Amino acid sequence: GYSLLPASPAPPTPAPATLSMHSASENAGRNLDGNGLCHTGLARTLCLHMAAGGACFSKVDSPVAMSSMSPRQILAALCLIALVALRVEPRLIRLPFGGREQLVNGFAGYADRLWPQYPRFLEGVRAHTAPGDRVALVVPSMQWDGGYSYAYYRASYFLPGRIVLPLVDPQDHMHPENFRAATHVAAWRSNFPQTRSRIAWSGEGGVLLRR
Repeated sequence: GYSLLPASPAPPTPAPATLSMHSASENAGRNLDGNGLCHTGLARTLCLHMAAGGACFSKVDSPVAMSSMSPRQILAALCLIALVALRVEPRLIRLPFGGREQLVNGFAGYADRLWPQYPRFLEGVRAHTAPGDRVALVVPSMQWDGGYSYAYYRASYFLPGRIVLPLVDPQDHMHPENFRAATHVAAWRSNFPQTRSRIAWSGEGGVLLRR
């Protein structure tokens, strides 16, 4: 009852899966074919053989060969960089290198660059009026989009507590009722008649009338 066939040898115990950096690099190099593809087992993998360690990054069933950027791609990238550089405001590049005081002064005067004297006139109006006073505005442009909107909103900012009454609305309609309701008239660079009014203060290109 004994078999004369030799007993099957036991399967060898697999060695620990440890490879040196040099061995991994050599194995990855042997698995690469002419198109840079790594064929290991049944899966076709895209293998990137890095000289600094022989690392292999795989994507199953993606036989795509790696290639460098074409001249057209390089040209497109350079054009994109040039467009971005041309659209950058030069003042923004200088912002981190400028002094804080210089930046504050620059931004403070930017809104009034067309009428730089007007804010100083409004400061004088504020000094010679009291909270609750109603101030009507007269400026060179009596059209809303032609400059009156700027004059009105700047006066509202510089005259806290005062009621700023516009004589023109966004549709360029005049409002004489606001003039009649005003206790003061702030006329800047305008030849405004002073009938039945007295001068409360004058300076910085304008006059403040008390009615």
